[in-house]
Amino acid sequence: MRERRALSRRGSFVAILALVAVVIGIVGTVVVLAPNPPASTGPVRPTHVAVVDATGALGPLFHPGVILGAASNSSVTLLAGIGRYDRTTGLELPVLGEYVDTPSGPRTTNLTATFDPQFGAGGVYGAVWNGSAWMLGGQATLGGKEGGAAVAFSGGRITNLTPELRPYFDGGGIFAVGWNGSGWLLGGNASWGVSLVSLEGPHVTNLSSQITSHGRWGWIQLLAWNGSGWLLGGQGVFGTLNGSRFVDLDPGSPFEGQGVFAAGWDGTEWLVGGGGSAAVVVRASAVVQEVALPSGFSKWVSYLAYVPQWGWLLAGRGVAPGGGTAPELAAWPGTASSSVESLDALLPASFSGGEVQGGTALPGSGSGGGAHLLLVGDGSYNDRTGYGTGALAEVTIS
Repeated sequence: MRERRALSRRGSFVAILALVAVVIGIVGTVVVLAPNPPASTGPVRPTHVAVVDATGALGPLFHPGVILGAASNSSVTLLAGIGRYDRTTGLELPVLGEYVDTPSGPRTTNLTATFDPQFGAGGVYGAVWNGSAWMLGGQATLGGKEGGAAVAFSGGRITNLTPELRPYFDGGGIFAVGWNGSGWLLGGNASWGVSLVSLEGPHVTNLSSQITSHGRWGWIQLLAWNGSGWLLGGQGVFGTLNGSRFVDLDPGSPFEGQGVFAAGWDGTEWLVGGGGSAAVVVRASAVVQEVALPSGFSKWVSYLAYVPQWGWLLAGRGVAPGGGTAPELAAWPGTASSSVESLDALLPASFSGGEVQGGTALPGSGSGGGAHLLLVGDGSYNDRTGYGTGALAEVTIS
């Protein structure tokens, strides 16, 4: 799909798979990050990280293909992405699966057939749960022309929103979906550039003119809500949106010309990642700190998760010691004087030859302190065919 997370332009705009990484992982290993927790009468500080390969639960799902994103509600996790990809014709096959942890181990259910009519010859790039329904965003080829596609569903009822939204994403796609408690925000691009709309009930509002983008070909693929405002990212897009006021943070940032692909909120400030060898801290619509990544973590950050009393988990793609690309995993305590520690040795071999594309908190995560997360992506990427195989790993921070 992307030369990072980068939805490369094909004809008009479309996602192109280009996901290569080389790493040898260790499955089920535990690392101690803080051997001497501070004395406290409050919750115990999480100190251990365990990573377990869950790729076997996929069965034929995303084989071939790549998992581009994941999202959870209180009981299940959706896995979104694409299957076989034909570089000659540009044909992508959408794939959507359901992942559930059971007492006997994780299992998956293939939901692709249910949603193939809406995302045919395209892909599912995002899924978000708003408390009562799922929203899926992506791309489809209708009448021989690419464009955005979106579906809402709950309790077996599917509502196809593509007819209402496609005019705003014609010739492009919907690559990011967000929910702010009262309405949806959907971002991506169209043949004329960056596109952003809000959807509240049946009402669609075009917000594209409020967003500043840089470069000839831009798109939005990150929409993060912190309870009071949005953080937006993508190719040529990096800024905050509060009401109708967009603050452009791209000029002078380490993401210029490379893109912004991940963000997380710790209750006070944002941590933002994207292309390049640094992440940044954003506070009150201003970049206040750059965070250097380990030397090999130099391509992009595609997933960030904040764990209270522990810090940040970062994942994405970097460069292998002998050259080539490698999936990346790292931890940062979150303090100004602390450095980012590589956790690459914990990544399972299923990501070898691929990368970490995203992740999500699994149902029940954090209920007893710490976190239970799912990393998604691909391994065994083949540059000739343009696709690899899906990869999963469960991360427990306790």
